Amino acid sequence: MPKILLVEDESMLLEMYRMAFTGGSFQLELVIALNGKEALEKAKSEKPDLILLDILLPDMNGVDVLEQLKDGVDTKNIPIFVLTNFDTEGLAEKVKSMGAEKYLIKSKLTPLKLVEEVKQKFK
Repeated sequence: MPKILLVEDESMLLEMYRMAFTGGSFQLELVIALNGKEALEKAKSEKPDLILLDILLPDMNGVDVLEQLKDGVDTKNIPIFVLTNFDTEGLAEKVKSMGAEKYLIKSKLTPLKLVEEVKQKFK
């Protein structure tokens, strides 16, 4: 059963993602981080199979979190899907060049479609 670390600070969105991930037939363990510092700590302690990383976080920029994760000995090989509402090609290229596997636009992606993206990763 895959372990997913979801890094999201918006409570309403977080609850919608939680319901989408836990309500279906796809079995996974969902770990939540509400900010960048917590994401870095949980990435090391929980050793997730995938990280879903928001770019806009209350304490640090998601790009900085991505950089630290990819520089970390224990976390550099964890796949990361970036979740954001910033629909800019430059940012998409930047995070992919830093090692993000996918760049997903929240406003174009329902929670159930996000679950499908994650399912595809573990097929």
